Amino acid sequence: MTEKTFEGDFDADVPAHLREDVLQRICECGYGRDHKDPDIEIIDFERHDQINIEFTGTILIEGVEHWFHIRDGDRAGTEILGWNNGGSDGIHREPPVERALVPRRNAVENAIFDGRAAVFLEEWNADLDPSTERGRVLHDLPRKAAYDAHFAPGSGATRVHYETARRHGYEIGDADEARALRKRLHAATLRFRPASAWPLTDPAEARAVFERWSQIGTEAAPLIDRVADRLSRTRFGDVCRGEQVELRALGFEFVTRGQEAIAWKAGLPGLFRLEPIEGFDPAMLPEDPIKGVLKDFFRHTGENPGFDARVDPAARSVELLWHAFSRMAFDRTIEFPEGFRTAFEEIGFRVVEQGLEAAEPAHEEAPRP
Repeated sequence: MTEKTFEGDFDADVPAHLREDVLQRICECGYGRDHKDPDIEIIDFERHDQINIEFTGTILIEGVEHWFHIRDGDRAGTEILGWNNGGSDGIHREPPVERALVPRRNAVENAIFDGRAAVFLEEWNADLDPSTERGRVLHDLPRKAAYDAHFAPGSGATRVHYETARRHGYEIGDADEARALRKRLHAATLRFRPASAWPLTDPAEARAVFERWSQIGTEAAPLIDRVADRLSRTRFGDVCRGEQVELRALGFEFVTRGQEAIAWKAGLPGLFRLEPIEGFDPAMLPEDPIKGVLKDFFRHTGENPGFDARVDPAARSVELLWHAFSRMAFDRTIEFPEGFRTAFEEIGFRVVEQGLEAAEPAHEEAPRP
């Protein structure tokens, strides 16, 4: 069976007194109105919005079949895009835009800064799950908004979907933007710890590992990008064995942020020690707030408790070290916070760093002859 061939143009093929009627009949069939025209067949159809349509087909005029390609609507009226050209310029269809729930960018950045990227992802995934309370409201909003935008544009039907998303902290936007934000969050959740025995007993070796640890994110950047990109395309998933093997070849392994903080904190005691300040007067110890309150209480009751309200240096030093190392682990630094150094000096201790290379003695300049 050979394909039909059409030749000619609209003005030449359609008598002037029939042109308006022919176009009206074609458009009525294009919109799918109730009456059917036995001389017209619609072959392909595309609705650009509620009013504007584009379609192709054939019409029989005075016993001769003609092919047409028509666009009609409020944008440019009725346009004859093709007539008897065999469909060489078929209907133009815009690629569909995939819609998704997109969280506000500043909320994503704040979550990353605060170390809450993993929690943010969990909450986002829960909002996409129709079995959760919020998910029942949110998960289908992008599909509903896309449907109403296509079949009822300008009617205001989509507004309710967008407003619902905003009330819950989202926008209905491009799925590519949503994936990019998920990738940022996943990259922030990928943390590291040494793959070998840890912590180390030698301060110099431990300090060298810490220095490389702080830079491994840069060294492994291509691997991190690939892992985050893969994970961004699904709501479920974890680092796979092959990716772990790649990172272990660099001396580290993927862990959660919490596991990294625990490992970081575990290695810090090997880098610092406390040294009593020679000649420190115990009478200079600050008052323990709790003991001070008790002392005031007994003073008001007329009793003399007879105890020292100053802090206990041994107990206070353990507490200070725990807080100092916790902050350093969160910030991923081995720089001892100056505020804590001062606090230790107030209770009679000096913080001494271990594992530092001894400074080479300065070379004296040889006397000139």
